[in-house]
Amino acid sequence: MQADNAPTDDGLSAELAAVQRDFPRWHCWRSDAGTAIATHSSTSDEQRKGMPPGVTLDAPTPELLRYVIADYVTHDGRVLA
Repeated sequence: MQADNAPTDDGLSAELAAVQRDFPRWHCWRSDAGTAIATHSSTSDEQRKGMPPGVTLDAPTPELLRYVIADYVTHDGRVLA
């Protein structure tokens, strides 16, 4: 069994890997300072609907990042999961 903070083959902690699995169009990583970060690049269709071309979100922990992403993707009817 892998510890929550043990890196996976691609260097993600299990916690961040789980967030990335839940939001597959988001790329997650941890900064050198330890902040959990996720980025999303919008498709051309999403951009035509007024979405920004790219978004970067961050939080102190992977679990909080999950909530930040969930709030962003559902705010005002946006669906960017």
